[in-house]
Amino acid sequence: MDHANSAVPHGDGTLSRLPEPSERVLTRGRQGDLYDTHEQDRVTLDQLVRDLRAERQFRAYDHDTGQDCTYQVLGDALAHALGGSVGRIALEALVQSIKAAVPRQEGTRRLWQPDT
Repeated sequence: MDHANSAVPHGDGTLSRLPEPSERVLTRGRQGDLYDTHEQDRVTLDQLVRDLRAERQFRAYDHDTGQDCTYQVLGDALAHALGGSVGRIALEALVQSIKAAVPRQEGTRRLWQPDT
């Protein structure tokens, strides 16, 4: 569903936009392409950067393995937003720092299961 174009009709004839889901769940293909599992639509890095600037959260999972790849996608989005002004090595260091700072929870289930 495309929430940007979805509306709820009211009895007085006016329309209200549906609220955006609070967190996107994305899958990442082999070529790095992103797909929103709720909206069932492709997501560009430009769209993801806009979402991040609007403080919308996301989780990303590898399409083939189901493994969480949120940090890699965040790195891609940051590199895209910053353009050539920041080297990829600096971005990898930032991602590793974030991963080290966020505690990993044991026993959590995957939100995305790969196609079998």
